[in-house]
Amino acid sequence: MISIEPKYSTGEIILSGDRINYEGELGEVDFNITRESNDWYTYWNELGEGVMLKVASFGSVYVPFSDEDLEFISRKGDVLSENG
Repeated sequence: MISIEPKYSTGEIILSGDRINYEGELGEVDFNITRESNDWYTYWNELGEGVMLKVASFGSVYVPFSDEDLEFISRKGDVLSENG
């Protein structure tokens, strides 16, 4: 059971493949980390529940679900307008 619900501050559930903005950089959600994750007791429990992001300028970066700098942009497969 997830002890912290994996949601963005705007209320959307955090899913793998989501397009995100993190600290002004575009990226993607790689995977959620919860108590059910592989290696929880040998590694992840030290960091706590959160999300692993893929951001070009950072590489892979872990952030807690509650990180205020994590912004939802769109779901994987959503069509975004090139002109905004």
